[in-house]
Amino acid sequence: MLRAVAGLLHPDAGRIALDDDVWFDAARRVRLPPERRAVGLVFQDHALFPHLTVLRNVAFGGTPERARELLERFGIAPLADERPPRLSGGERQRVALARALARDPGVLLLDEPLSALDAHTRAVVRGELAAMLRELTIPALLVTHDHRDALALADRIGVIVEGRLRQVGTPAELLRAPADPFVATFTGANVVRGVAPGGAVLAVQPWDVRVTLVEPSAKWSVPGLIEAIEDEGPRARVRVGGLVAEVPTSDATHLVIGARAWAAFDDAHVIG
Repeated sequence: MLRAVAGLLHPDAGRIALDDDVWFDAARRVRLPPERRAVGLVFQDHALFPHLTVLRNVAFGGTPERARELLERFGIAPLADERPPRLSGGERQRVALARALARDPGVLLLDEPLSALDAHTRAVVRGELAAMLRELTIPALLVTHDHRDALALADRIGVIVEGRLRQVGTPAELLRAPADPFVATFTGANVVRGVAPGGAVLAVQPWDVRVTLVEPSAKWSVPGLIEAIEDEGPRARVRVGGLVAEVPTSDATHLVIGARAWAAFDDAHVIG
């Protein structure tokens, strides 16, 4: 999709336009080359020139004056004379974004912009990128396989599977009413099959699941061994019986991997 918008490939059918500027129209045989499309593209691996300074990398997409302005805007002006190999993951991300914006594009395309980062850096840069995108006055189209990135960065999400669009909606809409089990799984929900009468498929978000070492009286509960406990600061993710619960870290201090427990949730939190 990103390559089609950027003009790097041509679909068999359809139309691509930014406002009234038509970039591609199969029926009318309109095919603007990439250099005539107002596109800023941030690649998955950032694709910075390692032999050029930060300033020259950004200026490659525009003028030196515009490059310096963007370096100031993104808080990386002190790095102007550094080269990409000496930068952190977050710094490289900001340089790549500045370079994409240096040509004053009409749309920003981001291809898995956080996938090359480690878990800790990814969380930090995700917050920075969310703030940057909110400041921009142009549309941005982002591709990601990580539901946390999508939920944190997007105003609207389209879930595409094998070339077919499963659902389009706001993050809240996808969390509240996923169209099918795949969309529910993508949002991070637990999908439970064959539990309800008639073998229905149910879903429940991790933060709506509680973990107890004593069999609960709740209508919905799944027994099993505690398979994993992941400390994520103020919250902990606990896997029990194939379900993931997200609980306050203080509630997980008494839990031990291998212990028998129950993952329980209430009717009000069942999706499906």
